[in-house]
Amino acid sequence: MRDRMVDVKIDHLKPVMKSLRSVEEIPLPAVVMVKVDGEFSVLYHNLKDCYTLNRWGRLREDFPALNEACSALRRRGLNEVVLLCELYAVEEDGVTPAQLPTFIHVAKGEGDHERMRIGVWDLVSVYGEEVHEDYGWRMEEVSEWLEGCRYCHVLPYIRAERVGELEDCWRRYVAEGGYE
Repeated sequence: MRDRMVDVKIDHLKPVMKSLRSVEEIPLPAVVMVKVDGEFSVLYHNLKDCYTLNRWGRLREDFPALNEACSALRRRGLNEVVLLCELYAVEEDGVTPAQLPTFIHVAKGEGDHERMRIGVWDLVSVYGEEVHEDYGWRMEEVSEWLEGCRYCHVLPYIRAERVGELEDCWRRYVAEGGYE
């Protein structure tokens, strides 16, 4: 992996999140996505460049998850894409999301870069044009683009109509799956 510091900030792209006391506070129907413990980043891909950039200006290139994502986007003929994502690491099992200290250890090169993952959670633009479609549509579209990828994926999400679906999502991904 190559990384360097640049003087570019991405804080304006990070949405404001709010805490809820219970799933009953979520207005339904809703598209709900789980979170993973990692590093907020932007994935930028065009014909010349492919990198992630975090909010502190750390630009990362050439690691398995990123290379896989950019290959998948090129195969789809997408010459310029900007995605919001979370860089994170998985446990030794290769599946369970790890806590932030493990990500830091892996990202600094003290662990196996094949344990790094890119969890996409929004599509910002394609070919320089901002995407305004429904959130669920955007995630379905990106899921298709990344189909077959092992290290890069859209974070788990659901289109919920009932509170029970939210509770099932919480149980499956948070309580049992290691997501937040």
